[in-house]
Amino acid sequence: MALLTAAQARLLIPALTSTGSDTELDTYIARATEALASYCYFPPATAGQTATLEATSFVFYLDGPDLLRPDELVIPVRPLVSITSIYDDENRAHSASTEVASSNWDLDLGSGRVILKTTSAHAWSTARRAIKATAICGIATLQVTEQVQNAIAEVVAHNWTRKRTANLQNVNQGGQSMTFVGQMYIPEAAKYLIHQYVLHERGFSGSQAVGIG
Repeated sequence: MALLTAAQARLLIPALTSTGSDTELDTYIARATEALASYCYFPPATAGQTATLEATSFVFYLDGPDLLRPDELVIPVRPLVSITSIYDDENRAHSASTEVASSNWDLDLGSGRVILKTTSAHAWSTARRAIKATAICGIATLQVTEQVQNAIAEVVAHNWTRKRTANLQNVNQGGQSMTFVGQMYIPEAAKYLIHQYVLHERGFSGSQAVGIG
């Protein structure tokens, strides 16, 4: 289910009053969501797929825990919704015998961290790709905020108007700085509304090297 439905978009965008364009509107919503995901540095969950803000299952191959907090694994996509499983083996034998039971760790969903309990005898391995974590990351449909929906609506509204302007080269953008992602412009208002989801560390050089299965 989309983070913003066509019916919700019509309530947020005054220019849209008819259900007759809902099929096209759904396409705009999907592309706007994809554009915002790319702006936030969300990776595709699987090769060949497009990025999305929606909660999706990822498989991460991690080289070890936080360097400063050896009891904590950092999941590289936030928000973190849940952990499905974690396997830990220096030889990358990610089988039932190397699964780390959930009784060993707690989750900090806000910071996207898996924290070993003080009562756990486990220690995270530090070998390359030793840890395989399957996690649900992104924005859950039932937890989507008005701020996120407004961000998507801002992108939809801007590009909906832009497509229907005869001379696109002479459109007055009101002095706004626009970001162009996947044939969609992201206006400043949308960037402001979505800023808390930007994975800044993934935008830095070399930080996108985390293995994603």
